[in-house]
This record gives sequence, C-alpha cells and structure tokens, in this order.
Amino acid sequence: MSRTDDVVAVLADVIALARRERIVLTAASLAYFTFISLVPLLLLLVVAISTLAGDALAIRAIMRATRTLVPENAELLQGIVFGAADRGATILSAAVFLWGALLTFRALNTAFSGIYGTQGERSLVGTLVDIVLVFVVIVVAVVAMVVGGVVLSLFVETRLWNTLGPIVVFAVFTVVFVPLYYILPDVDSGVVEILPGTIFAAAAWTVLQSLFGYYASISTLPQLYGAASAVLLILVWLYVGGFALLTGAALNATLADRVDPDGGWLPIDR
Repeated sequence: MSRTDDVVAVLADVIALARRERIVLTAASLAYFTFISLVPLLLLLVVAISTLAGDALAIRAIMRATRTLVPENAELLQGIVFGAADRGATILSAAVFLWGALLTFRALNTAFSGIYGTQGERSLVGTLVDIVLVFVVIVVAVVAMVVGGVVLSLFVETRLWNTLGPIVVFAVFTVVFVPLYYILPDVDSGVVEILPGTIFAAAAWTVLQSLFGYYASISTLPQLYGAASAVLLILVWLYVGGFALLTGAALNATLADRVDPDGGWLPIDR
C-alpha cells in the first residue's frame, strides 16, 4: 500500500469514527457550554487583576486577551465584561463559570470516552480528578496568555505583535490541548501518541481565528443584526473549533490503533 493509500485509509477511518460518534452534534453542545463559561471567566480575571494590579492593567489585559483570542468580537466581549464588572456580579459570574465549565468537561469526557470506546471504565473519583486537572491547566494557560499579552504589549511594537500574535495563539492552544488529549481518554498513552491530534487542533483553531477575524472585518452582519451577529460569530467559531478538537481525538485514536471503525460508517469502500 502506497503512502497515499495509507493517508486515504486513515482519513476514511477518522471520518467513520467521527460519524459513528456524531461529533457534529457534540461540537454544538461544546460551543454552547464554552460560550456560557467565556464571559464569566473574563470577568473573574478582571476582578483578580484589578485587585492585584489596579484597574488600568486589568482593562489592558482583557483588551489584549480578547483581541488575541477573538479579535472579530473583542469589542462585544469587552463591553459585556466591563459592564458586568461595574455591577459587581463577581459571585454570580463564578457560579455561572463553574456550571458552564463542568458541563463543558462533562461533554468532552463523554465524547472522548465514546471515541476511544472506554465508556463506563472510569470511576466517579477518577472523572472528578481529571476534570480538576484539566480545569487547572486551562485556567493557568488563559491567565498566562493574558499576563503574557500585557507584558508583550508593553515591550513589543504593534506591527511585531501582529506577527507574533498567531504564534502565541498557536502555542497557547497547544499547551491547553495537550492535557485534554492526554488526560481525558481513559487509556495509557504517551505524549508522542497525542501530538498529531494536538497539533491538528491547535493549528485549526489558529487558522480559524484568523479566518473569522478577516470575515468579521468585511461582513455586513453587524449592520443587519447588531450585537446578535457577534454572538452568532462567537458560537460558530466555538462550534467549528469544537469539531476540530474532537476530530483531533479521532485522529489520535485512529493513528494509535485504539479503535476499529465500523465498516458501515466508512465514507468509501475498501
């Protein structure tokens, strides 16, 4: 079998696995739950940075973070976050964030278990430990991105930052995705095994961010639907990103021979 045939076979298995596990539908729930968590998380960061370093640095940090992660909807998120912060909704934000985060990790855990065929093999304690570990890593990565963005913005020119931005975003996504692909599958796997899916997902999210940023700059949706258009763009961005994340898991499972896709789901005949 040639290399081309090998690539086609892998792609067919990944597609079959994705169809069997209905990751198109799972990605929709991930987008919704992540959106619920996003604004409260940014608000909590504003409160934390304001307490430790003052309001000016907090504003700059959130502006840099939103422009780096979701440039197409930065102004909307900034308005929501700063408005909520002014109303002192910290406790409510913490509760909403924890609720949304738990739902997100629950959906991810279920999806990864289905992809790897390990449903029911993980104890409740093990599931809670995994959720806490992934939660801590993601929060640390987001905080590091915010702090790093502020530091770089102080010492790096805007033009150079525009060049470094995608590299920084790719690095952050990679750091965030590594523990997801390593911890969530209830299998013994090494770092090398999870690299293909991690790199694929991080690259997809980075490209996706750039594409949506460009689309938002030329789109007429804001004139037609106002703030609702920004919410729609964020949800679509998170949906496609969730699909890429789950596809990365299917890619890892396929390349490591962790699964044997049902022939009925294959897109081509072998």
